[in-house]
Amino acid sequence: MKINYFLFILLAGFLITVSSCKKDEDTPKTKKELLTGPSCWKILKVESYDEDGKLVDVTDVAFEECDKDNCLKFSTDGKFVVTDDGVKCEGEPAVSAEGTWALSNNDTQLDWTEDGTTTNYTILKLESNTLQIKTDAFFGIPVQLTFTN
Repeated sequence: MKINYFLFILLAGFLITVSSCKKDEDTPKTKKELLTGPSCWKILKVESYDEDGKLVDVTDVAFEECDKDNCLKFSTDGKFVVTDDGVKCEGEPAVSAEGTWALSNNDTQLDWTEDGTTTNYTILKLESNTLQIKTDAFFGIPVQLTFTN
């Protein structure tokens, strides 16, 4: 009987340990964790609106080929940096942009400050491997930007 009791206690302890680990894995990540988690966000697509209000892919117009492989990294301390991560654009420094960022409006907006100017982006989608944002202030043109990592 002592052996059965010991096995029961051992099995119960094991089950409690396994079930408590599973709960940690099921906890959804916050928007900040999703944004700062990847080592690098890279531009996948830039879309603008045509005269009929439909989205049109303008990635090749908005970015040179050498800019498409740049790495955007959001740090947990509220800073961001864009670095060259492959094909280098002639005459551009290794760090092409840096500044600060913050989430606002219940984490539905990304506020990006660079060289003293803040641009507000509405977060359309933020998942572990996709960031999709839109703004009306991308060089004065409303755009939707999609990043991947």
